[in-house]
Amino acid sequence: MKERTVVTWTAMIAAYAHQGYNEKAIETFDQMWSEGLNVDEEAFASILSACANLECLQKGRWIHECVVCVGYEAFPIVANALVTMYGACGSLEDALFVFKALGDRTIETWNSLIGVYVKQGHEERTFSLYYEMVEESVLPDMLTYLILLGACACLPSFHNGQYFQACIIERGYEGEIMVGNALINMYGKCGELDSANSMFQKMLHHDVISWTAIITSYAQQGNGKITFQLFERMLDQGVTPNEVTFLGILSVCSHVGLIDDACFCFMFMNQRRTMKPMTEHFVCMIDLLARAGCLDEAQKILSDRSLDSHVYANSALHRAWKTHPEVETRGFYSLPLLTNAYSSSSIDTQIKFG
Repeated sequence: MKERTVVTWTAMIAAYAHQGYNEKAIETFDQMWSEGLNVDEEAFASILSACANLECLQKGRWIHECVVCVGYEAFPIVANALVTMYGACGSLEDALFVFKALGDRTIETWNSLIGVYVKQGHEERTFSLYYEMVEESVLPDMLTYLILLGACACLPSFHNGQYFQACIIERGYEGEIMVGNALINMYGKCGELDSANSMFQKMLHHDVISWTAIITSYAQQGNGKITFQLFERMLDQGVTPNEVTFLGILSVCSHVGLIDDACFCFMFMNQRRTMKPMTEHFVCMIDLLARAGCLDEAQKILSDRSLDSHVYANSALHRAWKTHPEVETRGFYSLPLLTNAYSSSSIDTQIKFG
């Protein structure tokens, strides 16, 4: 382009940040700033998002100085981005400073701060922030309740979750699929499977997140039978599982000792080009094999996947060696399937669990 305007620069920074090219976004912003162009609030919001993604506090603080220099610190979109950036970088003190300096705090600003406290593991504080917000006559929106339900799930806090569900019903948000998913997840994390299942049954539509939430809820309680029944129903309805779905399946396989089913999961994941086992999946397999006494196989995955420094994987293996000091490699029929799963790209097997 012969002439690049502020709009063009801003669009490039936003595109890079949105697509995850955060370093490139910062590089483009630096060039824009050095050329003396008038950076607008949209560009500042985008570059602060890139800093948050990178958890780059030093760069974020420099951007904050630039914001103050041009007088944009009171713009809601910029203030929200500053709060989120400082929170992502672990600087709650700075996030709170920006928040308190604002004269007019919108619901978006409150959501940013509440989200920051959840991200940093201060879930209890989010509840008091919620009540402060309500006292200031700021009306919560759907995002507020999604964040609060996430906090309830992390603690977990069943009674707070029930209270916020009542608020959600009062505001008319219960029919929203994202809210339903968050409620299933919250109740599942609290161990309230009846409530989680009731919420799932009430929903008119289920996406992959809905199915994953209910499957993971039962998996976390070690209920293998219902977990696999739900998984088969999910497949029958044409919903494609994601990585988190399989993590729940592998978790229950590990606790119940279902090696064959776990290996079939790996095969299923490998037949999809867009989905490959991640570190967490391999750690589940190591735990599963170690619990079953297949220590050589577990050790092989540990070495092949360069997981020697992974604390949980190593501890699972060490516990197993103590439990099975005389163990020999077991000839499970499923272990060759696991080996094949590493290299298979197209498998026509009809998966059935049980």
